[in-house]
Amino acid sequence: FDANGLATPNMLYADAGALGLTATYAPASGSDSGLTMTGSGTVIVGPRRFVFSAIATPQRAGLAALPVEPATRISVSAVNVADAVTANFGRETTAQTVLLSSSLVAPTFSGAANPAVAGSLTFNNGIGTASNLSWAEAGTVQFTATMATYLGAPPPAVNGVIPPFTTGASNSVQFIPHHFVTEVPGTEPMPCKAPLSCAAGSFIYAQQPFKLRVTAQNAANGTTLNFDGRDTALTAQVALRAYDAATGLTAFPPAAPSGSRLSDGTAAQTTVTGIAPSSFTAGVASSQIAYRFPGAFAVPAGTVALAPPTDVLFRATTTYAGGTAVTSAPSDAGTEAKLTVLTGRIMVPHSYGSERLPIRLPVQVQYWNSGWLGNVSDSVTQFGSAGVTLANCGKGFTSGAGACNGVLKVQGGTYAFKQGALPPPNGQLVLLAPGVAGSVDVSVSGLHYLPSTLGHVVFGILRSGPVIYLREMY
Repeated sequence: FDANGLATPNMLYADAGALGLTATYAPASGSDSGLTMTGSGTVIVGPRRFVFSAIATPQRAGLAALPVEPATRISVSAVNVADAVTANFGRETTAQTVLLSSSLVAPTFSGAANPAVAGSLTFNNGIGTASNLSWAEAGTVQFTATMATYLGAPPPAVNGVIPPFTTGASNSVQFIPHHFVTEVPGTEPMPCKAPLSCAAGSFIYAQQPFKLRVTAQNAANGTTLNFDGRDTALTAQVALRAYDAATGLTAFPPAAPSGSRLSDGTAAQTTVTGIAPSSFTAGVASSQIAYRFPGAFAVPAGTVALAPPTDVLFRATTTYAGGTAVTSAPSDAGTEAKLTVLTGRIMVPHSYGSERLPIRLPVQVQYWNSGWLGNVSDSVTQFGSAGVTLANCGKGFTSGAGACNGVLKVQGGTYAFKQGALPPPNGQLVLLAPGVAGSVDVSVSGLHYLPSTLGHVVFGILRSGPVIYLREMY
């Protein structure tokens, strides 16, 4: 005790709780013998910090990180300054609130998402069990546990600032998307009509370009915005592969003829194996692709068979360090785009007529299914007059060696198929009257995914047998 009657003892209590302290002065001898003084007060002693058990990494976004086995469950211990567990914590009459949150470690680009942590902590004997602990984004975080007050009392001020009463952080935990979703947006795929039957009700021609959209999602099907090309930690390509739509087991169908692949949809048909991470923005990337059959076009007779209508699904997969994979497969709760792919062509028929009259060609768009069939499902495909090729000119149409001299012309405009055919009479492909006799091979070359047959057209030269070019009736 000092001259003012005050004593400041150093006291230590190794557990948590509210303590009732009693001080008593009752000397048995001396001038104060027989004097009894007593007093009491209450002091609240809280845990120094929280300590997390190791959390396995990576975890899937939005999926509760709480294994079933008790030995591997995530726990949080309330400890004292010597890092010993304060066993009284969690046995209070009124349960104390410990808040779970997160500190974002990566990615570090501006605007990176850091949603609230889901889950709760329940303490008993100083050990807390994390229930349904999860984070709904992609990236790397440290979980934190914070308690603002203990038994209603704030912590002592440090340099005039009152800190959180107790805090603690976990190891850095990487979260990856739970699954991918692949979709085909836009209008390129066409709806099927009988007799054609299609996966998901739509078809596309082999080699025809279309957009494939890939979205990274969490367990609740929300987009993981941090799966973004600005995250330098994303280095692995998102692989794209095609499987049979019925089972998802046979890669790049059909089995015969084998050798189908994904391409970029251009005339060069460069092979596509996946999407670069840099293509993703806020969890979404779109890529132009096409499905290419091995020998579906201009195949010499007897070499490679033509592919029939083939139902295909499109799968996205990426693999992280350590071998953990994220896919769009249903086994990962993903969703996959499905299309039917057709071997297609444009059929230009042969024809003949007077050099004084135009010739109208009933051009068709067809698909292969044990033979060439008119595609009544196609009311979308169209081509312009500039896409019509005239070649191998003869007689009055040539300037020598089959080179066309420009006497014969195609009627300008756009030619649009309706139920697989150019509708008669005005919708058909029109070769204007040249005024001189000659012959020509006609094809449609403007669509690389619909190769054209050659239609041989003759003006003013009779075929064998009687032919009436023009009859006047009165």
